[in-house]
Amino acid sequence: MLANLEVKWLYDVIALEESRSFTLAAKARNISQSSFSRRIQSLEASSDSASSIVAPTLCS
Repeated sequence: MLANLEVKWLYDVIALEESRSFTLAAKARNISQSSFSRRIQSLEASSDSASSIVAPTLCS
């Protein structure tokens, strides 16, 4: 769940957004591409389970 979210994962997402490449983002974060991919997968899995629990509401 998101309670187990690590700050480094947020930096990973930023690096991925900026580079638009898993390889370049992994290099920027000084980790292997496979480790970087696993981090992103963990983050995706965490957000998927959280999104099924929490739903945004529209305020009028």
